[in-house]
This record gives sequence, C-alpha cells and structure tokens, in this order.
Amino acid sequence: VRQTRELHCISTRPPASSTPKDFSMSQGVQQQGGKPGSEDLVKDVQVNVESKHLAALNEQKAELLSKVHTLKKELGDWRSKLDVQVKTYRNEITDLRQTLNGEVEALRADFMDLRTSLKQQLELTSSLAASEVVEAERKMASTSNDQAQS
Repeated sequence: VRQTRELHCISTRPPASSTPKDFSMSQGVQQQGGKPGSEDLVKDVQVNVESKHLAALNEQKAELLSKVHTLKKELGDWRSKLDVQVKTYRNEITDLRQTLNGEVEALRADFMDLRTSLKQQLELTSSLAASEVVEAERKMASTSNDQAQS
C-alpha cells in the first residue's frame, strides 16, 4: 500500500515541454529512488497516460471526421440547390428570349405595314398634288386668257 501511495505522489505527467514519448520509464524509476518492482507500476502508469492521450486524440479525430462529413453533405446540398437555380434561370432566360424574339418580329411586321401605308399615302398625295398643280395651272391659264380677251 505504501508503494502505491508513493507512486501516486510521483508525477505521471511529463513536463510541459515534452511529449509522452519523452517520458521514459527510467525517469519514473529515478523519481522513485530506483526501488525494485516499481518498474512494472511505472510502465502501467505510463501506459495509462499514453492510452488516455490516445483516447483523447481518437475522440478529436472522430469529431473532426464528423465535421468533415457534415461539411461535405452541406456542400453537396448547396451544389444541388445551385444547380436547380441555374437550370431555373436558364429556362427563364430562354423563355424571355423567345418572347423578345416574338415581339421583335411583330414590331418588324408592324413597321413593314406602316412603311407600305406611308408609301401608298405619299404616292396618293403626290398624284393629288400633281393633279391640283395641273388644275391650278389650267385655272391660271384660263384666267390669263380671260383677262387678255377683255
């Protein structure tokens, strides 16, 4: 029992600047005063320390793997949502292009009709103007003739 109490007094943790690998059994035995039979106990303590450290590392590893898995899933979900949005926007753009092209064609047809109407009106106006000029010239000529005869 006394040896056990002495072992509990011995620091089972390595100095802050060292790692568990640096904490050798000889250091533990030297701290105990080199008593025989205590090497096995020191080995057990060191194994306990290393196994606790290993368990902590394994727990951290599991947490990190869980976070990585969660992030991968979130990234996949985000990509899926982005793909859906891109497809939706492409479809909307295609619909808008078709609508715009239809409206442009309708405007072209309207302008062609308007152009044709304007040409017809110009021709009609030109022929009317020409006939009015001829009529006006005739009236002037007849007025001049009437004045000359009188």
